[in-house]
Amino acid sequence: MFEPHDTRWLLSHFPAANGDADVDLLQVGSGVALMTNMHARREIKQIIFNAQPNYAHGDLHRLKLSDIASHLDVDERTVLPLLPPRTDLAGWFLDEPDQVITRSGYLALVRALHERLRDGVVSTEDFIDKHQITKSTLRRLANESNKILERQGDQNHLGALIEHWRPSYELIFTQGHRESLEDYLKALLQGAQDPVQIDPQRVEGSPPLHFLFHLCTQFIVNKNSSLEGTFRVLPQCVEFVPKVFQRRQQHDLLERLRLGSIDFLSYDSLQQADDAINDPRDSIDEHCKKEAIHVGNGALSRTYFQRLLQSISGTIGESGYAVVNAITPTFSREGVLDLTLLLKDKLDFDMESLTCIDNVLISRELRLHIEAEVEETAKQNARDNWPKPGRKKGPVLVSDFSEHSKSGVSPEILRKLLGSKAEAAVEQAYNGVIHRLQDAAISEFSQFWSERVMGKALLYRRGIESLEDQKLRDDLSAALIEYMLDTILPDNIKRAEAKGLFEGARLEQELPRLAKACETVKTQTTSADKRLSEIYDALGALAQRLNPDLTSENVPQRRKPGLLHELTQSMQKDENGPRLFLTLLVILLATRKDGMIYATGKFAPRLLKQLRNIVDREQLASLTKWKDAAKSGSMSKQDHIDMRQMAETAILDI
Repeated sequence: MFEPHDTRWLLSHFPAANGDADVDLLQVGSGVALMTNMHARREIKQIIFNAQPNYAHGDLHRLKLSDIASHLDVDERTVLPLLPPRTDLAGWFLDEPDQVITRSGYLALVRALHERLRDGVVSTEDFIDKHQITKSTLRRLANESNKILERQGDQNHLGALIEHWRPSYELIFTQGHRESLEDYLKALLQGAQDPVQIDPQRVEGSPPLHFLFHLCTQFIVNKNSSLEGTFRVLPQCVEFVPKVFQRRQQHDLLERLRLGSIDFLSYDSLQQADDAINDPRDSIDEHCKKEAIHVGNGALSRTYFQRLLQSISGTIGESGYAVVNAITPTFSREGVLDLTLLLKDKLDFDMESLTCIDNVLISRELRLHIEAEVEETAKQNARDNWPKPGRKKGPVLVSDFSEHSKSGVSPEILRKLLGSKAEAAVEQAYNGVIHRLQDAAISEFSQFWSERVMGKALLYRRGIESLEDQKLRDDLSAALIEYMLDTILPDNIKRAEAKGLFEGARLEQELPRLAKACETVKTQTTSADKRLSEIYDALGALAQRLNPDLTSENVPQRRKPGLLHELTQSMQKDENGPRLFLTLLVILLATRKDGMIYATGKFAPRLLKQLRNIVDREQLASLTKWKDAAKSGSMSKQDHIDMRQMAETAILDI
């Protein structure tokens, strides 16, 4: 008697089974028994074809290879090679690498598929999802289902081949259903004179819209040459437009254009009416002859063009301009421009009398009037904004004018009319006024500055330079600096501001510069001569920037007679003896030396010394007497009269 381990040892020395021969032996899982391949195949076949009464592992329609191996107590890897050959017998399927659809499961799927096919077109995705099979299984199921049903003697089968649509196997249907649909569509469309809309919901089986369109275009048009027309998919249906309807529609459109019952016919509309038209221009010319005019993306009826010509002509005669608009929503932008040029050529005006700008026709009179108006508006704008005009560009000026013009022309049309050339002209006109106002302001300021500041300043500098006494020159320079910074400059700047002479950007910039230069001189501790030179440098720089003539040698020469006259006039009203004496000394020095002297009373004795050698003895005696009288305060009324007389006599020859 062998023990189990002896049996396993003995069986382990048998040749290994390879599944190729029926005599090959399989070792069962316990290791104490053997099974031939033939027996295993028979057992597996009986399980698949539901002829094994002892099999009790899960769903009888779908079997796992592992369940079959467990039932036979063999290694799972040995089951796959022992499955029945697929070429020997249909009616089972290996749906996945490890799942077998049994005979009963296969027949159940076939019946379910045919049940669905009775209703029409079947979506493969829906069927696969519902029955949990692969697409390859469904392919084989469709190809073999009729044969299997016939073999089983099932009288409910359709007796027709199952077909599919597209390589992706998106839809399946029976040949009989397809032929039935084709017959229905042929009967519906044959002889149609007007467009036909095919609603899938009213067709047997309610086929999908895109499938219905496919049948129409592929199965009907290609097989039935007598059916001519165009199919298109609409949101809820497939529409068939017969060729005869397209030709009738094309003829109607062309005839209406020829007779003038429509104003415009676009090329696209004509080709949509009949897609067989290759060149819509030729079709229009052939049908309408000279009763249509090609413009842009279509053609105008000659009747409409004549009416439009009269209307545009009348509008220009009344308003001076006319806007050519799109005739229909389909009229292209290029068509509007072409029509505008065509109208300009045909209108009863001289070629130079009309200007074509974009889609606007403008008479020469209105154009010149508007150009003159906008230029004058720009000039008035400049005058109104002076003295703070800012810097305005042409487009801004034109836009301002367009919004407020009294010409009666819309701002949009005005902007088209004026364009870039007018913008440049308007900007030039505006800036020209600004420049003239600026020049006038500078000229007025220069005259004031020349008389009130530069003339005096240059005379005083020459007067100091004409003296030989260096100490006196230094002292007079210091006095002049104080006079310039505290009196002449601030007083005259205030007068200029009060008169509005610092108007305009250029003049406004000069005030801070001059003020800064004066403040710098005030805080310096350098020599009087150097400080005075810096004041004159600042005045000279201002003059060079505004009017170089202010520094001319003629300025002090022109100013000197007037200033001497002012001094003699001031003496007529002055009753202050010492001041009269000082003024007389300044006048006598000015008439005998270059320039003039600015001096205060303390300089009177020193100025008298400058006159000793340049006045006669009689005048010198009188001057010495008046000096002593001014010092002692004993000057009489007669002395005042005599000093005034000497001053007037001195300036007679100036």
